[in-house]
Amino acid sequence: MGMMLILSSGANASVINTLNGVDYEWLEFSETQGLNRYQVEGMLSAANPGDNLYGYQYASRTQVEELLISYMPWGGGNGYFADATLISGFQDMMGDFGYTSQGGYSTNFYTSDTNIETYVETRRSVFGIYGTNEECIFDERFTCVSGVDMWYDSNGNPALVTQGITRGFDSSLVNPDVINISFGASTLGSYLVRPAVSTVPIPAAVWLFSSGLIGLMGFARRKKA
Repeated sequence: MGMMLILSSGANASVINTLNGVDYEWLEFSETQGLNRYQVEGMLSAANPGDNLYGYQYASRTQVEELLISYMPWGGGNGYFADATLISGFQDMMGDFGYTSQGGYSTNFYTSDTNIETYVETRRSVFGIYGTNEECIFDERFTCVSGVDMWYDSNGNPALVTQGITRGFDSSLVNPDVINISFGASTLGSYLVRPAVSTVPIPAAVWLFSSGLIGLMGFARRKKA
């Protein structure tokens, strides 16, 4: 998994990670939670420099696939998985992005990787809208949506992670999960991304240092003359 760095600026916080050698800055779900895609698109188009959403856009299907897999390796199947790496990875993702919903569901699942029946009582989920307009606006009514769940046992310990081929893990899939473009709920956020900007103003420091040197050189020349 690429290195993650949490940045906080005013009311918003973002996650810096590296996918295939490129640094991206992702906005936490809290900034868009409860808003439908129409509302978010309007905010993005109206954002000015200095605004929380300035420069962000909806992540492409490829970007979301790479992001999910950077946290949770995917074996190409659907189901409930008890694999410790997946559980730990999803915990990291919720720690970085937050989770969008939680609830109680007392039930039993057979795990896909161990085929063992596991009893769970609660779950936390990350649901996010994603995809560019060109690749993820279907019939002008629907947009792609990704959902990943963590299930907890009666002691509150993480027991299972839900992964699905239609949920963003495969960007080449013809029919990914979709949601109405005008639907917004507190259980839903948006995957927004922009190119990462260095947190250290190195260019400004270089210019300041260089201008100081030039000034000193000029002063020395005048003094010699």
